[in-house]
Amino acid sequence: MPPAPAADEVKLDTFKVKAKDGGTENVGYNDGEGKLFFYVAGMATAEVEVKADGTYQFSVEMSGDRGEKDLPKVKVTLGGKEVEKEFLLKQAEAKVYTFKGELKKGKNTIEFEFLNDSYKENEYDCNLYIHSVKFEPAKADEKKEEKKDK
Repeated sequence: MPPAPAADEVKLDTFKVKAKDGGTENVGYNDGEGKLFFYVAGMATAEVEVKADGTYQFSVEMSGDRGEKDLPKVKVTLGGKEVEKEFLLKQAEAKVYTFKGELKKGKNTIEFEFLNDSYKENEYDCNLYIHSVKFEPAKADEKKEEKKDK
């Protein structure tokens, strides 16, 4: 059986990143560490091109620094449709999270928005880091519906 095709990777340095206030000083791509960083609330947007209409699965490796109460919260938009309104990271360490969305053949946008920036000098600083973004057509759900006898 031939190996499954590898997922397409979205190069992090192709994301357009801006802070909520419109600036770019505290958000961006760290070439040395190979990750996007958000030291303040902001958004990262990139284009992906797909060969056919369908459901696509995005594997996004993220990490973060805890704020006063929570880890980073992220809004995820795929193909112009919100798929997660306030996704809360489950741990501070890097972890791959999976999101699915419907995309149309051709170019589509993907967006990640860091929502809950919080900071208090010498106490806490909530930050978000995106380490990688990969996508592929979603696999068909292998679970079959059980037929109910009437």
